[in-house]
Amino acid sequence: MYKKILIIAIILIILAVVIGILKDRQIPDNSITQPQGILTPDEEQPVVFEDLFAPEVMAMIEQGTEFVIIDVSNQYEISHLPGAINFYVIDGALDAAINSLDKNKIYLVYSHNYEESTAGAQKMTNAGFENIYRLEGDLDGWIFEGYEIE
Repeated sequence: MYKKILIIAIILIILAVVIGILKDRQIPDNSITQPQGILTPDEEQPVVFEDLFAPEVMAMIEQGTEFVIIDVSNQYEISHLPGAINFYVIDGALDAAINSLDKNKIYLVYSHNYEESTAGAQKMTNAGFENIYRLEGDLDGWIFEGYEIE
C-alpha cells in the first residue's frame, strides 16, 4: 500500500513539474503575416464602395456606363475582363498609380480573389474616389455568368 501511495505521489510531482514547464514556455507565433496592400483590422476604414454582381455590371455597360476597369491581381496576364488595366494591389502598383487616376471617372475594381479586390476598392475610396464599384464574385463571378474575358 505504501508503494502505491509513493508511486502516485511521484507521478503527481512529475506531472506538476511538466505542467509548470509548459505553462512558462513561450509558444512561437507561426501565424501568417498579412500581405502588403491588404488592410489590417487597425487600418480598416468604413466601406464606401458598392459591390455589383456581374449581371448588374453588364446591365450598366449596356446602358452606357463607362467604367475604368482595374484588375488589382497579379494574374492579369492569365485572364482579365475586356479593356481592364492592371495595378496589382499587393506590390504597391495601385498605390503608385492612384494619384494619376481621374477621381471623376467611374471605376470597377476586381481581382481573382475577394481580399485583393476589397483592398483595392478600399484604397481608392480612402484616396478620395467616390465612384468605386467592386465586382462581387470577382473574375470567377464574371466567368460563371458566361461573359467574355481576355
